Amino acid sequence: MGENSWVVEVNDKVNRLPDITRDEEKAWQSHSIYKLPACVTDLVTDRKESVYKPRAISFGPYHYGESNLDPMEAHKERALLHFIERSGNPLEHYRRALSGVVKELKDAYDSLDDKWKQDSEAFLKLMIRDGCFMLEVLRSSSTDLTKNGYASNDPIFSKHGMTYMLPYIKRDMLMLENQLPMLLLRKLHAIYKQDAQTSEESADLLEKSIERSEESAQGSEESVDKLILKFYSHSHSHSSTPPELDKCLHILDAYRTILLWKDSATKTQESTQHCKVENNSGEILSARELEESGISIKKSKSTSLTDIQFDCKGRKSGD
Repeated sequence: MGENSWVVEVNDKVNRLPDITRDEEKAWQSHSIYKLPACVTDLVTDRKESVYKPRAISFGPYHYGESNLDPMEAHKERALLHFIERSGNPLEHYRRALSGVVKELKDAYDSLDDKWKQDSEAFLKLMIRDGCFMLEVLRSSSTDLTKNGYASNDPIFSKHGMTYMLPYIKRDMLMLENQLPMLLLRKLHAIYKQDAQTSEESADLLEKSIERSEESAQGSEESVDKLILKFYSHSHSHSSTPPELDKCLHILDAYRTILLWKDSATKTQESTQHCKVENNSGEILSARELEESGISIKKSKSTSLTDIQFDCKGRKSGD
């Protein structure tokens, strides 16, 4: 009987294979936050805990609840309270807006546990709390949060906290398994910038209001993109042509874009005595091998990892 039921199940799936394939393709296309496979983490077994896992704080579902990260949960809760109080909009306003995109937020995670798939309220609570904390951390690079309600001796958001805790938080924000969807940050920030009176609007009017807030925030000094630029690349935040982060999927994606960005000012400084060397093979060449071959390497003034020039006189250099 068991074998027959398995045959029936497989035959049913075969008949529905086009639909199953289409659904799988759509789901895979939505993923942007992944868990590292064992074949990667096992490469450095002696250090994998410190190399591949967050040390101070969890963002998102993958490392939530790990005992060494639990102490930060109280700080997240405090940041949430300050964020909500300062915005003037009730928590329900945020929950209602994000419930409309909860599927997209879940789909961003490649290996989401059934616990989160089946309990949308718990997932939204996690997203809102972690997202508000991350936005507060991003804002801390350009704003003295002790002037916005935080205590002068706050363990995280005081000058002392920024000096001793921020480096660890900053590092954990770049962990692949510790990302939050950019959609979440943009939605939270848009609601934060809204007038509190919209909290009483209908769902349709509320969503339209949020969309308008997102669009207007993109060009403002306090847009999510500007906050990220100031946090991870102060020089780029003042550039006449800063990196475009509107298509980035999470903080790590934005950081990669910042590192690879080459602004127009850098491009115009390219000297005619330098020539471009194209490497279409995709191979990353060894700088040590170049030096051993007698080629001198000079540090580039550019902050872009791709801004590399070859001096035609026979010397490797940057702009």
